[in-house]
Amino acid sequence: MHILGLILAIVAGGAFWWWRMKAVGEAANDAADVAGRVWGKYKRKKFLNKVNDSPLAVIDDPATAAVILMHAIQKEDGLLGPLADAALRREVEETMKISDSEEIITFGKWTANQATDANTVIQRFGDIWKQHLNVKERADLVDMAERISSNNAQTDLSAIQKARLARLRQRMGLPI
Repeated sequence: MHILGLILAIVAGGAFWWWRMKAVGEAANDAADVAGRVWGKYKRKKFLNKVNDSPLAVIDDPATAAVILMHAIQKEDGLLGPLADAALRREVEETMKISDSEEIITFGKWTANQATDANTVIQRFGDIWKQHLNVKERADLVDMAERISSNNAQTDLSAIQKARLARLRQRMGLPI
C-alpha cells in the first residue's frame, strides 16, 4: 500500500510540475506575442508617417504650400466646417489675390489631410517660402496663418498657436 501511495504521489507531483511548466510556457508565448504586436504597431506607425508625408514632397509652389499650411492649422485647431472654409477662401482670394481659388483650395485641403500636423508642413515648406517669397510676402503669410489660427476672432492665441507661429517665423527667416 505504501508503494502505491508513493507511486501516486510521484505521478501527482509530476502532473503538477508538468502543468506549471505548461503555464510558464504559455505566459512566455503571450509575452512574446504582445512584444511582437507592439513592434509591428511601431513599424506600421513609422511607415504611415512616411507615407502621409509623401504628398508634401511634390509641392513646389509657395501659394499651394500656403493653402496647405492654413488648412493644416485649421485641422489641428479643430476649426473645420463652412466657417473655416469661408475663412480659408477669403485668405486665398483677398490676401493671395487668386481669383479662381477652387482648385488650389481643394488640392491644398486634400494634401493637408495627408500631413501629420502643421509643424510638418512648416518644416517641409520653409525653404520654398524663403526662396520664392520676398520678406513682405513671408510676413503676409505669417499674418494669414495668425488670422486662420484665431479664426478671425478677437481672442488671444493659445501658447501652442503662438509657438507654431514663432516656428513659422523662424523657419522663414523672419524676426520672432
